[in-house]
Amino acid sequence: PTSPSPTPFSPNIIQTTTTAIADHCRKIFLTMSRYRCQIWVTVFLAFAQQLCGQTSVVNYAPSIFSRLSGSHDLSFTLWIGVVKFIVTVLVIWKIEHFGRKFLLWTGIAIVGIGQCLVSIAFSLDPAASSTSAMFWALPGVLMVVMGYSMSFGPLTWLLTSEVFPTDIRGRALGVSTILTNLCAAMVTSTFFTAENAVGFTLVFLAYAIVCGFSVVFVIYAIPDTGGKSVEEIDSAMKEMRWWKRTIPKSYGGVGEGRIPTVATDFPDDNGVATDMIPSPKVYDSEFT
Repeated sequence: PTSPSPTPFSPNIIQTTTTAIADHCRKIFLTMSRYRCQIWVTVFLAFAQQLCGQTSVVNYAPSIFSRLSGSHDLSFTLWIGVVKFIVTVLVIWKIEHFGRKFLLWTGIAIVGIGQCLVSIAFSLDPAASSTSAMFWALPGVLMVVMGYSMSFGPLTWLLTSEVFPTDIRGRALGVSTILTNLCAAMVTSTFFTAENAVGFTLVFLAYAIVCGFSVVFVIYAIPDTGGKSVEEIDSAMKEMRWWKRTIPKSYGGVGEGRIPTVATDFPDDNGVATDMIPSPKVYDSEFT
C-alpha cells in the first residue's frame, strides 16, 4: 500500500498564525488599557498585603515574644488565633454595613500602628525590663493581626474579583495569587537577614511606613465597590483623585483620543458591533 502524500507547505499557515497571535496580543493590550486602574489596584493589593509585615509577625511571633520576654512561654501566641477568628467573623457579618473601603484603610492603619508598637518594643532594652517591652509588643502584634483580618486578609480577594468583569476575573485572581505568593516568599525569607542588617526596630518601622503609604493609596485611589456593577466601579475609579493626577485625560472616557476597548467601538459596515479587535484602519487612526 502506498503511504499518503504529505500536505504541501502553504505560506498561508504562517500568515494565519501570525495574524492570530497579533490579534491576541492586541486584545490583551486593549484589555490592559481598558482596565489599567484595576490592574494597578490589584498589583498594589497583592504586594502591600505582604509588605505590611503581617506574615512575618505571625510566622515569627514565638521568636518575637521569647526574645522580648526572655522566656519560651507560647501562651501569648494563642491570642493571635483568637483575635483573628473574632475579627474575621465580625468583618464577614458587617462588611456591607461599614463598607469595603472603610474597612480596608482602617484595618491598614491599625496594622501600621501595631508595627510602630512592635518597633518601640524592640527599641527598648529587654534585659533591663522585659515587662516594659512586652507591654508594647503584645498589643502591637494583636493590632497587626486584627487590622490585617479586617483589611488585606479578606478584602484583597474580594476587591480583585469585584473590579474586573467575569471574562477576565479568573485570570486576574490567578495573577494576584502568584504575585502575593512571590512577595510572601521574599518577605519571609529576608526577615532575619534584614534584622541582622538593620535591626528589628527599623524592620518593623519599615512595615509601618508601607502601611502609611497604603492608607493614602486606598483613600485616594480605590472607590467603595459594594453594590456596584463593574461599569459603575470603573467610572468611580476614574473619578478618584489619584487616577486623575496620574492618567492623561485622553484616556478618561468615551470620546476622541480614547483607546477603543469595547465591542461597540468597532462596528461593521452596517453599523453593528462585531468584535473587540479593530480593523487596521480604526486601529491605526487611534494610535497615530
